[in-house]
Amino acid sequence: MYRATVGQTLRAYRTRSGRSTFDIASAAGMTPRQYEALETGSGWPGAAAYTAALEALQIPAEARTGLNFCGKPLGTALAATLRGFTVPAIMVDHGWRVVEANRQATRLLPELIQPGRSLLRWILCSPEARWHLVNAVDVAGTFAAVLYNALVMAPFDPDLWSLANEIKEDVQKVGRGKSPDVDGLDLVWRTESGPYQMVSLFVSVPARRPDLRQIALHIEPLLLPGQDPGTEQWSEAVLAGIARCAVCQSDMVYEWGPVYRCPRDCWEAVDATVLEEEVANVVLPRVYTEGALAGLAQLQEVVMACGSQPALPAPVSVQHALYQWRHQMPLSARRELVASWVASVAVSRGGPAATIGGLSLDFCWLPGS
Repeated sequence: MYRATVGQTLRAYRTRSGRSTFDIASAAGMTPRQYEALETGSGWPGAAAYTAALEALQIPAEARTGLNFCGKPLGTALAATLRGFTVPAIMVDHGWRVVEANRQATRLLPELIQPGRSLLRWILCSPEARWHLVNAVDVAGTFAAVLYNALVMAPFDPDLWSLANEIKEDVQKVGRGKSPDVDGLDLVWRTESGPYQMVSLFVSVPARRPDLRQIALHIEPLLLPGQDPGTEQWSEAVLAGIARCAVCQSDMVYEWGPVYRCPRDCWEAVDATVLEEEVANVVLPRVYTEGALAGLAQLQEVVMACGSQPALPAPVSVQHALYQWRHQMPLSARRELVASWVASVAVSRGGPAATIGGLSLDFCWLPGS
């Protein structure tokens, strides 16, 4: 059976009486913005203001059965909904103080998810939050806007005023230009071990409890440790059409083994992994210069803060890039990287410039590389 939300009920009584939101707000001793927030569910001005609105609307006592919820615990249906989430879910009050959390949320944040603890205070003031959140300043700025909006709605809440006086100046500055809407906000979560995670917040107002906010946290790993980020495989080898025999200048053939072989058998076939890594040892230092690494790190922070999920984290050094080449970079990415820089590489055995693998490599670089 359909049940109207609290806001819809208030609007119905006001419309029936022929009065405007300004009329009701004035009669209840609140601002029009505070009353409108009650009807739309966009804010909560507090229990006293809400009760005053019920009186101003002259809603009879017998019609207030579903409206007298202030100060009461979660109902059975709402608590069951919270427990039914397969992701971490939290119920908070208008000041973002925890009312109840499901098991998944308790496991995720065991110390924070306790009744009465403030998520707002944790995000805005906690050093732990600043460590966990890669995009901490942006997230804190958004929640500073949430705090200021909550103060507009409930200007006499002492906890909110205390928190407003505690937050850092840099957060205040960022918060002034932010929207207080956190629905869909992405948190880039730094873990002590394993991959970073993207935590997306989805916030809703329970239909019969406008004094509460229900938050579901959807979590996805940015990179699964020990796995190739992609499954796509190129039909060609990494060096197909690039590796050439230095003796006869023929393109080397990639075949079972896997090996690269001169089609005229000018010299013995070479292990494919050995040749590809020797090429990487020359190419990657040329690609990942100090300036390039710094630029990639900055770009990664921006991309991740915007909610995108990089297939691989930006390397922090040439050695890190070589590690990714060996253990994490899919065949398609290795192929694309080499093909973007190298026109061809002539390969032969031995010689004065032979590598540790006993190969001599003569690179022909693409223009601009």
